[in-house]
Amino acid sequence: MNRQTPQQAETRHGRRRCRVALRRGGMSLVCVAVTLGGLLLPTADAVGQSRVGPNPLGSAAAPLPEEVQRLAQQGGVTQRLGAQLPLDTPFVDERGRPVTLGDYFRGDKPVVLEFAYFECPLLCPMMMRGIQDALRGVSASSPVGGAWIPGEDFDVVTISINPDDTPVAAAEKKQELRDRFAEGEPGREVEPRPDLAEAAADGWHFLTGREVDIRRAADAA
Repeated sequence: MNRQTPQQAETRHGRRRCRVALRRGGMSLVCVAVTLGGLLLPTADAVGQSRVGPNPLGSAAAPLPEEVQRLAQQGGVTQRLGAQLPLDTPFVDERGRPVTLGDYFRGDKPVVLEFAYFECPLLCPMMMRGIQDALRGVSASSPVGGAWIPGEDFDVVTISINPDDTPVAAAEKKQELRDRFAEGEPGREVEPRPDLAEAAADGWHFLTGREVDIRRAADAA
């Protein structure tokens, strides 16, 4: 039996269409339309620009590996404005509890939905770090719209696209991200945000499920 390397598996699955969206009730606003293995991909005009953190596609000073750049350039945008997610799709959360998508889309606040691997060597860690940078940005007070706090003003739902992932892996990934918030990232000059570590406890959810259910949700998104 042929076995794929993690890089090959990521390349194959990374081309699956996924979407990150904000939804409130029946209305939806797409904020990022395509992911590669979970990497948030801006349009070509947006590459090199970031309002909330470092460019996830790298820079001249710190370029990404050629393989990552090649995958990123193969990305596209698929809009499904107004499409309805299958809210009855079952999953299991990081605490081992059975849930459905509908448990998070209650119509009272927006949801940022993403599909990603919990473990992969290239793109997914950059995606997770990109979302954390975004949360640091929107949670900072501004004269325009004030601060948006995960768990209070919106939720983040991360669905693993690996059907072999378990609630234990989901809990470990969530704790890793909370620790990064709490401790900061000295190498990137990112200061600790213990408030976001606390907010992520109830505001960032990590789900696992069967392949048929993952595919159903991803195809609808």
